[in-house]
Amino acid sequence: MKKILVSTIAALVGAIAFANVPTQTVTPPPFDNLPAAKEPAGGAKLSPRDRAALEAYKKWEQTGTADALVGENGEIRYPYDFSRPTVTCAPLHVCTIRLIPGETITSIALGDTVRWLVQQTTAGDRPVIFLKPTQGGISTNLAVTTDAGRLYYLHVVASAKEYTPIVGFYDPADMLRKQTAEAREIERLKKQLQAAEESARLAREEAERRAREHKERTVVAEGPAAEFDPTKLDFSMRCEANSRAAREFVPTQVFATKTHTFIQLPDSLEGKEIPAVFRKSGAQLQLLNVRRSGSYLVVDGTPNEISLALDVGSNARVVDCVRK
Repeated sequence: MKKILVSTIAALVGAIAFANVPTQTVTPPPFDNLPAAKEPAGGAKLSPRDRAALEAYKKWEQTGTADALVGENGEIRYPYDFSRPTVTCAPLHVCTIRLIPGETITSIALGDTVRWLVQQTTAGDRPVIFLKPTQGGISTNLAVTTDAGRLYYLHVVASAKEYTPIVGFYDPADMLRKQTAEAREIERLKKQLQAAEESARLAREEAERRAREHKERTVVAEGPAAEFDPTKLDFSMRCEANSRAAREFVPTQVFATKTHTFIQLPDSLEGKEIPAVFRKSGAQLQLLNVRRSGSYLVVDGTPNEISLALDVGSNARVVDCVRK
């Protein structure tokens, strides 16, 4: 977020290098004397201008006060709505007043329209006012309104000794609003990305589940296709339940290839617990390796006797299958 803050400030401030200045006469300090700012995360280094911009913004955010800032071409930028700047012009010289970009002047009111000349224009998306006194030793006030709802109020003085050729404005509150809006937009996009990732994850899981179900519904013979010869399947195994309760899972049919035994369960067991499968050898039972494929249980090997069992003890339900 710190990196976002720096980039937002730098974009708003542009190419201006900032430093604290008095109200009228300004001498920009060298960049080396600027207070140290914390470097942004990610290894990026701040230029002197970006460092100064960050410090100016942080001061306003922490204290609620904003200083006039000086930058390239001798322009002095005043914080909008935090001061009533005095602009010092020279007789028969033009003072340039640059307003905040993106707005349009709706009215200009000049106190002394006889000894002061005023003209408005635009430079790109930025409103510009040209002001020229016809003599020295005079002063008046200037009020400007814009379609952005801003009212600029300035005190203008004509002096033969001091001269501020260019002044401008920046809006700390607007900088904060834009930075906050950008942070909210990034948070919205982050949540949107997280939602998309979650949706993709759920879609993958659903696709995997359907693939598993499809695989389970497909009986795949293990071994070469030549071994799964329908004319050589062994259907000689017969099954019998040991109780009325066990009849619900008596196999529909049982058949075998040379390597596997296939037990087709009744449709009534769909979604229910499936029985364990044992190899039966006299009184000995051996649990067999079984996997489900749709309505079939696929058993490795071709035992002559198998038992399907549910529950244990006196509640055990058993189906015995014997090869005839």
